[in-house]
Amino acid sequence: MTIRREPYLDFTTNPSPFQRERVLEGGFQKGNRFECNIYPPRLLAVESSLSRKVSQRVKDVSMPDRTLRSVANSNIYGPMHDIIQGQTYGALSVTFYLSQDMIERTYFEEWQKTTFDYQTYNINYYREYVGKMEIFALNEEDDRKYGISIEEVFPDTIGNVAFTQDANSAANTCQIGFKFRYYRNIGYEIPSGENPYG
Repeated sequence: MTIRREPYLDFTTNPSPFQRERVLEGGFQKGNRFECNIYPPRLLAVESSLSRKVSQRVKDVSMPDRTLRSVANSNIYGPMHDIIQGQTYGALSVTFYLSQDMIERTYFEEWQKTTFDYQTYNINYYREYVGKMEIFALNEEDDRKYGISIEEVFPDTIGNVAFTQDANSAANTCQIGFKFRYYRNIGYEIPSGENPYG
């Protein structure tokens, strides 16, 4: 499948009525129309073609949720109300189809090893092992219509791979769990702070 790289609408400025109409047209988004791109840290010395291959092996992924964390404001007279203290983000997990050599699993095993020294087990610096992930919703023509950038991401859990002697022709999969700092809407929100992964 060829993904068209045409930029979708950027609403960092005031959209025109014509732009708003373009957003509302086109029907409903379908769950199997998506694109996922993974950008590993520079410390993970792999060819960009391998990262593209792993990204194309995504079976399913969910855009993470975001919740406003609130606390009671007790510094007032009368009934109390909540005030916002910060944001929390939900879990992120991605299921990958596995090649026969399971290079997709090896990819994340090697990424995990960028978090520590393999000989001494000393922990590396945070910015040495975090990367980025993008998830796009596509229309029927493979145009990007909505997208998020998940910032400062790294794989914290590599799931099990099941084997059985039962007759089964289905491709094997592996679920990878990720930790991340925050996500942003690519069309509306600009990156915050310095880019740690180049």
